[in-house]
This record gives sequence, structure tokens and C-alpha cells, in this order.
Amino acid sequence: MSKKELLFARYHASHQHPFNRACHLIGIPLIMVALPVSMISFKTAATMFGAGWLLQFAGHWAERKPPAFLANPVYLGVGPLYFAQAAWGRLNGGRSMGRDGVH
Repeated sequence: MSKKELLFARYHASHQHPFNRACHLIGIPLIMVALPVSMISFKTAATMFGAGWLLQFAGHWAERKPPAFLANPVYLGVGPLYFAQAAWGRLNGGRSMGRDGVH
């Protein structure tokens, strides 16, 4: 198993509850979009960023598992990649983004 597959498998294991997955599906893009928005409107970006994190923590409360990044900060990057790859797969009929991608 590649390092990417291992990271994704561990991330996936911490995100099984449907409410948690839904919170992350909305929260991660909110956080990511807030970063460039901060160049235009700090107040809007701060609201988006805070709402995104609130959703993530609410999801983990429902999951009854702590966020993966608390154990390893690398998961701050794995989360957006995991959900981007999942979205890509849905848009492309289940095909992964790379040779060792997770579907």
C-alpha cells in the first residue's frame, strides 16, 4: 500500500458517519474558498473559515472520533485532497485521479 493510500485509508476510517461526511463535504470547501476570499473581504472570509471549522467539529462530534489532524497535522492537507478526489471520481464515473487513487 502506498503512503497516499495509507493516509487516505486512515482518513476514511475517521469519517464514516453520514453527518460527518456531509459536514466535511460543505466545511472543507468553505475553508478552502475562504483563503482567496480573504484578499477581497476579511470579514466574509473569516465567517466562511469559522463556519467551515464549526461544521468539521460538529461532524466529528457526531462521529465520536477526534479530527485526524490532531494526531498528525499532515491530515490538514489530506482532508481536502481526499474530498477533491472523491468529487472527481463522482464527476468522472468512479475513475480515480491517479494510478493509486482511492475511489
